Formats: sequence, structure tokens, C-alpha cells
Amino acid sequence: MANSDDDKSLASRTQIIVALIGVLGVVSTAVFSNWDKIFSSHRQSTVPPSPASSTQPFSPGSNTPAASTPPSSSPSPLFPDLESFLTLQLPRNWRGTANQKNYGSYPMVFHIENISGQAFSGKLQWTTLRNSITSVEGRIVEDFGDLTERSKWEFVKGFGTDEGGAWLTFTETRLLQGNGIFLGVIYYAHLKDDGSIHGVWFGNDSTASEPGGDFELLLSPQ
Repeated sequence: MANSDDDKSLASRTQIIVALIGVLGVVSTAVFSNWDKIFSSHRQSTVPPSPASSTQPFSPGSNTPAASTPPSSSPSPLFPDLESFLTLQLPRNWRGTANQKNYGSYPMVFHIENISGQAFSGKLQWTTLRNSITSVEGRIVEDFGDLTERSKWEFVKGFGTDEGGAWLTFTETRLLQGNGIFLGVIYYAHLKDDGSIHGVWFGNDSTASEPGGDFELLLSPQ
């Protein structure tokens, strides 16, 4: 025959197990029904930021996009064509240096005082050669002559290209002041669109096949 105390202990354990099963069922139901709420914050934190928020350029220390810098514009040419030289406000001066082979360099000042048609006149001043001054007669060149004449133009930088500006030739005809200056020197020059003059010069020996030197002048402010 079974002990009555054992029967009571078995009944108590059975009730406890049934109660635990009931509690686990309630908890499981609550967890499954609120699954999205429990784990939603974790999922949201792993979403990558919008691409638009990471590609906008910003200036340092600013909350606004950096303004784009407009491209710098080149200065307008002073002498883009022949007409701009013909309408030059006179007188105008150019200053620079003339180089003579085997002798050295000399400061050179070129004055244009008058333009009439294709011809112009003025002066050359040599400040370190007893401050000598010579009169100048020249012309604007559009026809570069025969092969002999063109061979001299070939020494001028930019000759044969489509650069703007004007092509000039001039010579010293008379000594107005000072001494020791050889007259009859012929200058071949390119007045560039930025106002500078680059050229070469040939001595008064018409048979010379190479220039006696070159020169470079910059337009002086009025």
C-alpha cells in the first residue's frame, strides 16, 4: 500500500510544473507578439546614411555648400588686329632693351608720334649712348616682299603664324641728338596683341644674311 506523504509531494510537484508551463507560454506569446518593437532600434541603427548627405561639398566651418569659383578671365588684347594699331592714341612710348651681338645690351625707348595710312614716324632714344636720339620712319607690313626680304622676317618670333597684332618695319633716318649712332639700321618687328614689341635688326649693310641683334619692348602707360 503507497505512503500518503509521497502522494501529496507528487501532487505538489505536478502543480508547480503546470504553473511554470503556463508562465512560459505567456512569456513566449508576449515576446513573439512584440518582436518588431524589441529589435527595431537595432535595425534602424545599422541603416547606412543617405548618399546625398555624404556627397555634398562643404566649406570648413560652414553648414552651406561651398560656392564654386568662377574661372579667371584673360585680359582683353590691346592690339588684336591692325585696325587697333591704326587708331592708337598718340604719342605712345615703348621701353626695353636692344641686344647687339658681341657688344652687349642697351636701353631702348621707341616713340611713335604720328600714323598716316600705313606709314608712321617717331624717334628712338638711346639713354646710355650719350642720350642719343634719332628720327624714325616706318610702315605697317602686309606684303612681306620677295624671298630675300622674307628671309629677314623669318628671324622674328611668331612670323608665319596666325598671331594677332601688327607687323612693323622702320629705320633710323637722321641723328637729332648725340653721336656715335649708325644710321640706316632696319628693324623688323611684331607688335603683339598684348602691346609688347619683339623683333630683330639688320645693319646698314644690305647684304647681311643674319641680324645684328634683337630687341624687346613693353608698352609704357600713358
